[in-house]
Amino acid sequence: FVSGLLAGGLAIVSLPFVERLLGKSSRGKLRVLTDFDHPLVRELRERAPGTFAHTVTLTTMVELSVEAVGGERLLARAGTLFHDIGKMLSPLYFVENQTAGGSAIARLTPAERARGTIVHVADGLALAKRHRLPPDVAAFIAEHHGTTELTELAREARAAGATVDPERFRYPGPKPQSVETAILMIANAVEEGTRALVDPDEASLRALVERVVLDGLSAFQFDQCGIHQGELRVVTESLVAYLVGRVQLRQPTPVPASTPAAP
Repeated sequence: FVSGLLAGGLAIVSLPFVERLLGKSSRGKLRVLTDFDHPLVRELRERAPGTFAHTVTLTTMVELSVEAVGGERLLARAGTLFHDIGKMLSPLYFVENQTAGGSAIARLTPAERARGTIVHVADGLALAKRHRLPPDVAAFIAEHHGTTELTELAREARAAGATVDPERFRYPGPKPQSVETAILMIANAVEEGTRALVDPDEASLRALVERVVLDGLSAFQFDQCGIHQGELRVVTESLVAYLVGRVQLRQPTPVPASTPAAP
């Protein structure tokens, strides 16, 4: 009996040190981090409400897809919840926080907008360090854009006649190092892409998801995370099913035509 008590006490006391040593969070720690009352999450909700709404939607998308491939669902939920916290320091650089009337950000050069956009990763990592987020959760901040390029801003810069240094329009990475962060990268791009769709249907949503996955493969963004073709197909089907369901929920229920009264 005494040995059991001592072993339990030792496990509780040593758990934080083991987590730090292995870089892995316990399920108990992850459950605490998935609470929407966490100070960082509350601050994100107050300072960047559009990003917070994006994060809430994305959390469901990632969690469902990770669960479909047998990944660590709780870790994916926690990591997704914090992946964009850096945006709260400069929220107006991101379209989801801009008002319908436009923003002063639009008057900046493409290079300036790229710098303001890319820095949200470094800002997020600094906030994660200050609030002592575990390394496996902070990895979602660093890896969710990988080393992708801000192609639209680079194209604008070239159209304006500027000399474009590709590295100034590229996220610093690293590329996704786990299946969970790779799925976040895919879901994040898909969720952003749905905003540009007008009257989306299943065909257009599937085309969007497949294009995002193909773009990631073409840019070799998934070559360090161990995700394979079968899992990418499962993720694609999971995201399409979720998006189609969300579109159907938004459609009004048809009102049946009134039946003429019998004589």
